[in-house]
Amino acid sequence: IDECASAPCQNGGTCVDLEDAFRCDCPTAWEGDLCQFDADECQIQNPCINAMSCTNLVGDYHCKCRVGWMGKNCDQNINDCVGQCQHGATCIDLVNDYHCACQPGFTGKSDHIKGRDCHTDIDECASNPCKNGGECVDQVNGYRCICPVGITGHECENDYDHCNPDPCQNGAPCFKAQNDYYCHCPEGWQGKNCSQAKIVCDSPPCESVLKIRVFIVVLWYQLEEAEARHQVYAANMDIVLIKQELDTNANASRDSPENTVMRIVKIVADINDCKINPCENGGTCVDKVNSFQCICNEGWEGALCSINSDDCAPNPCRNNGSCIDRVADFECNCKNGWKGKTCTSKDSHCDHTTCKNGGTCQDMGSNFACRCPPDFEGTTCHIAKQTACTSNPCLNGGTCVNTGDYYQCICRDGFEGNHCQDDVNDCSPQPCYNGGKCIDGINWFLCECANGFTGPDCRINVNDCASNPCGYGATCIDGIGDYQCLCPPGRRGRNCNSKS
Repeated sequence: IDECASAPCQNGGTCVDLEDAFRCDCPTAWEGDLCQFDADECQIQNPCINAMSCTNLVGDYHCKCRVGWMGKNCDQNINDCVGQCQHGATCIDLVNDYHCACQPGFTGKSDHIKGRDCHTDIDECASNPCKNGGECVDQVNGYRCICPVGITGHECENDYDHCNPDPCQNGAPCFKAQNDYYCHCPEGWQGKNCSQAKIVCDSPPCESVLKIRVFIVVLWYQLEEAEARHQVYAANMDIVLIKQELDTNANASRDSPENTVMRIVKIVADINDCKINPCENGGTCVDKVNSFQCICNEGWEGALCSINSDDCAPNPCRNNGSCIDRVADFECNCKNGWKGKTCTSKDSHCDHTTCKNGGTCQDMGSNFACRCPPDFEGTTCHIAKQTACTSNPCLNGGTCVNTGDYYQCICRDGFEGNHCQDDVNDCSPQPCYNGGKCIDGINWFLCECANGFTGPDCRINVNDCASNPCGYGATCIDGIGDYQCLCPPGRRGRNCNSKS
């Protein structure tokens, strides 16, 4: 007989037919022979794990979970990381909390104030790392210093060497000054760069020099065109070359003033020797008098920048690493587990000095890679893209030379200043004698002489007796802008024209 036919088990119990009997297998929430009694799961099973309390219900139970837990039995940790942690940070889930492991350059705090989720960019400029008046620009996990003109280095720690390339000419030594340089001119030369020939006259008036200068002054007054006058006085600065030209051409004084001026200008003019661009590999050509100078890009050397500099001399690779020379760079083949640009690390290819100029270093396992700022390139961001001169910052014909992230202006004679913006005062010190007034020009000056004097620098006393103003055999005595006649007996008057 099937004793289970009458379905004696209650509340979902399963009836098992036995011999002349049956058994009810009850669900966990019920008990009794017929599963008719509610079981207290909280006492029997203790199902709640991370709960504050367990409440028995009819056929069920309820767990009151602790903060941070969820689920029927409070056994599931709530994911507090959802929507948290910014800028690529790694979120670590905690019980009713989370922690953000921030990427380099960002910060997070353990409390609930701003900064917990790594959205606070660390201000690397807070410690004022830039020296010599440099401006600090905060970057992600770094900073960049914008240095004043003449200052270089990652932290503007290097005062730029204005003597390299050497601006001094004619063998003059160059001396560094604060944001400037000084050329100590040898005998016979003068000017900012010692490029102007100096007139040597130990006991004025010097006749040979004065003749040439008077000749130029005559040309000045005979020429009406202002540009030609400028050329004459520009030529006057190179008086030695003019004398050589006049000495080799006896007919010079009989030529027309225009022809003579053109011949003089042809001799002393600063011809543009950079017109054919003789410098190779991107070198900058600086025009000089009858010569030029090539200022080479990083990695090149030689008169025409045609020689690749040996960046492996001396060997920069440490710990027996071998060096391979590149253009403005080198590569180290490290040995015995050493890593890094110069084989100095056992742990990583990257350290804070690997990438220059604000570059970010990435360890690639067998090597490293630098992510460079926009203005730099090279394996370690050490080569400036030479954009400093693109704005043509040098005025008045100055030559702009890229120097890393900055530039230097090499000025033409007659100008000075960081941008060649200042006209050199050719009237200092005062070149005009005997009360003459000096008029400053561009690399030249003009003396307007007081009455009674003449010459380019007003040293010549005008001979007022040259026209023989005294008559009747009178003696003429020259004065300053005047004369006096010593009349013979029987004559009188300024020129002895009257009878006494």
